[in-house]
Parts: sequence; C-alpha cells; structure tokens
Amino acid sequence: GVSDSNYNEYILSLMKPEKLNVLTIHAEVEGIICAEMFEHFLKEALSRKISFIPLGTFLQEQIPTDYATLVAEKIHGREGWVAYQAQDNT
Repeated sequence: GVSDSNYNEYILSLMKPEKLNVLTIHAEVEGIICAEMFEHFLKEALSRKISFIPLGTFLQEQIPTDYATLVAEKIHGREGWVAYQAQDNT
C-alpha cells in the first residue's frame, strides 16, 4: 500500500524519461495539507534531474512531443479548461 511515508517515492517511480509525464497538483492538498511532503517531493525530483513546467505553458508554447497530442478545451460546468490526450485517428 501507498502511505504518506512512501508516496513521494511511489510517484517518482512512475515517472519515465521516455514518456510524457503529467502530474496534477491540487492547491488544497499539495499547497496546504501536504505542503511539506510536496516540498520534499520537489527537492527529490530535482535531485533526479526531473524538471517541471506548467501544463498551460506546455500547451501554449505547443512544445513538440512524440508521446501524445494534448488538447485544452473548456467543458460545460467546469471553471477554466481541461487538458487531455487527443484520440489518435490513424
């Protein structure tokens, strides 16, 4: 099982350099309740040469990727936009 004591290591183990990795951050959790744990996560990730950019920046700059096509759209009933992987129609 995943617990507070092994959560960061578990998430870091899922990140693959050859893949597009998207991590959803919630202000209520990582910014408040688990802020200290999230700070440790960021420090460990940076020590492993893992870098981060906001998904909005990724989408606005249309950073090329061979892994997936990302789309950002507004969805009725939700504030702001939602990003998701586009369906491959090939």
